[in-house]
Amino acid sequence: MAEIDKSLPNQPEDMAPEEAVEVVEEQTTEPTTDEIEVVTTEDGGAEISFDPTATEMPEMGHFANLAEVLDDDILDPIGSQLTSDYLDYRQSRKDWEDTYKNGLALLGFK
Repeated sequence: MAEIDKSLPNQPEDMAPEEAVEVVEEQTTEPTTDEIEVVTTEDGGAEISFDPTATEMPEMGHFANLAEVLDDDILDPIGSQLTSDYLDYRQSRKDWEDTYKNGLALLGFK
């Protein structure tokens, strides 16, 4: 009869199943019920707030201007980064723009 290897494919042959390393489960900390606020709505749903002490944002529509809500210490770095990215983008496509303009000039377009 043929000999059948019955060991696990990812387990070394010299390691017996009794000698397997014990796996320790990670413990996750869940917020206590004091930190969670659950409000039941009329239609049977629920609104959950994980930090009821957090300040509420003013009611805004989907297309509202966030610059009117955020502080300058948040807006300044965002504006600086956007300006820098735009200037880098314009510089990176400078060769393409020059080639495009020269091509239009050679074709006789003004």
